[in-house]
Formats: sequence, structure tokens, C-alpha cells
Amino acid sequence: MIMKCNSCGYEGIPNLEETGPHTKALCQQCGKYIKMVGKDELDKIVTQSTNSKLKVWTAQYRYSGKDRIDITVKSAVYPWNVFAPTWEMVREYKRSGNEEVYIGQYKAIIDKAFELHTQQLSTLLNSDRTITLVCFCPLGNFCHRVLLAKHFESLGATYYGERR
Repeated sequence: MIMKCNSCGYEGIPNLEETGPHTKALCQQCGKYIKMVGKDELDKIVTQSTNSKLKVWTAQYRYSGKDRIDITVKSAVYPWNVFAPTWEMVREYKRSGNEEVYIGQYKAIIDKAFELHTQQLSTLLNSDRTITLVCFCPLGNFCHRVLLAKHFESLGATYYGERR
């Protein structure tokens, strides 16, 4: 069960903390209290957090492992091109450096991809696969591959960070 933290805006499966007969949902990112959860909500959270087996990594474009998935606007192929930013987004970000605008536009791309490919992405999230999302951005820079990896994480996948 995905919850949103009002403090930092993180959306994902919360951490759980038992406090006697009650259970608190805490933000995975900032650790702040989100809300108390009842038994039904608790069951949904536990089921969702244990069902996903998908393992997600990110890397620069030169990564060549078998689990490599290109999500660049330049060379991504179907079905992964649904997660590529547009050339307009890339040019505007390079010109302005405005991460918030880019994040908003990229979130719309992610939402549309999940809306159009719900079944395939649900199957992927529940698969025992390892994927590595690649693009051209230098390690440590703001990048859509990390935004997508964190979105998968918010849906129950495990994000392991950057391959080097």
C-alpha cells in the first residue's frame, strides 16, 4: 500500500513500527510519522512489500550486463522507450537546469507508461528479475534513471543504487 509523506513528499511503501497494539507507518525517506495503520492496511503493506522480487540497479550507458535496459531518448527501444524523456525535456533541462520542472514532466511520462502498460509492469514488479536502467548522465548527476528506479522502489522493488 503506497502512502505519501506530507513532510518530504516521498511516495512508497512505508516502514512499520509497532507501538503496543498499534502500528505506525513511517516515511522510508525521512523517517517521519505518516499515520497509524489498522490491521487491514497493515496486511496490504506487508503483502505488497514482500511480494515484489524485482531488483533494480542504475548505471551509465557504457554498462553492458545482460540485465541492461536503455531508457534514453536517443536509443531506447520498445518496450523500454516508454520511459525515455523527450528531446524537448532534455534540451530544456540542459538550458535551465530546473530539476523540479523536469521531475514533473518525467513523472507524467512514468504515470502514462504505467497506465498504458499496467499488466506488463505489474508482472515485471512481481518477477524475480534484476534490471539495470542505463542512460548517458554522469554518475552522481541528476538523472531520470534514478527517478524511475525510485518509482519502481515505491511500488515494492528493491533499488540497489548505481553500478560502477
